[in-house]
Amino acid sequence: MKSIVLLLAIVGAASALRPDAVEVITTFKDIAPRYKAALDQEESALVSVKSNVSTQLVNFHLDVINSKEVFVDAVVEREDYILGQIARQTEADTVCLGFVKSSSEMTVNLAGVSFTNCINAADLALNTKLTDYSGSLGRMASQLSQLRLLDVFRGDNIFYTPARINQKLNEKLLALQENPALSATEIEALVEAVSQDLGGILNTYNTCMTGASTMAEQGLSMCVTQMTMICGAVLQNSELCSADDPNCTTPFPQ
Repeated sequence: MKSIVLLLAIVGAASALRPDAVEVITTFKDIAPRYKAALDQEESALVSVKSNVSTQLVNFHLDVINSKEVFVDAVVEREDYILGQIARQTEADTVCLGFVKSSSEMTVNLAGVSFTNCINAADLALNTKLTDYSGSLGRMASQLSQLRLLDVFRGDNIFYTPARINQKLNEKLLALQENPALSATEIEALVEAVSQDLGGILNTYNTCMTGASTMAEQGLSMCVTQMTMICGAVLQNSELCSADDPNCTTPFPQ
């Protein structure tokens, strides 16, 4: 009991002798929880931005592969048509048809090269943008790491200049509340920039793929023409079927 009384007496004496110094401690304890609440809000905003960018990147990759699937399916379907026509021929020059088959295979393989060029270009463009996004997010995270309270004591003395420390404490809290490190404008700008950039890369990729697909179609159409004009093939309209089907007369080419 005597110890408690003595401690209270010491605190009381300190308050009486150095009220401004005690006020610094009191102010710090009062501001710290509110400062934390503001920082938590800033951290939440940063997490939200990262999540948004991650979601956009995932959707971008899905858009690219879905687009690629459409172009690949179109080429495969066209090649299957040619191989099916070759398989149905009974009187055309077989050696000539072999050349056509090789030509169609080469055309498709060249289309694959073009498709790879398109996706490589998209990947390169994306990598450049990812570096930019990483830099922006890094700067945002760095801004948060610079938000601290202990530096209010730097250059000051709690006993000699306590009023200035108190002033800096209040200024820090006010600045964080009125001018957050991560402004809504900055966040919106980054999210919108990511959307615009990824949309632009996807459009460029689709344009590239369209050009590559057009060239493949031209090459495969030439194969069909060569089949009829040179090899003497007669195009059939019957559908291909499985060789395992006993009623099948035009099986899928092996």
